[in-house]
Amino acid sequence: MEKINVEIVRDFDNSYYANVVVDGNVVRSLPEYVNYRTLKTAIKEQAGYEIPTIKALSFTRMGRKQYAHLQNY
Repeated sequence: MEKINVEIVRDFDNSYYANVVVDGNVVRSLPEYVNYRTLKTAIKEQAGYEIPTIKALSFTRMGRKQYAHLQNY
């Protein structure tokens, strides 16, 4: 089973980007500052991992950004 670590970042204007690591390798060329649906589709296509709906995430605010972390170990 692959080890996947996903950090989803919501900016102050409700745009999103993600930092995704699969088995220690960073997934590059994910879109940045897009809506959640676009980000979710890109992560599924490029990393093969489906992130949950936005309502299922728990975000922590740090300054102007909010962060949610997902791990699949």
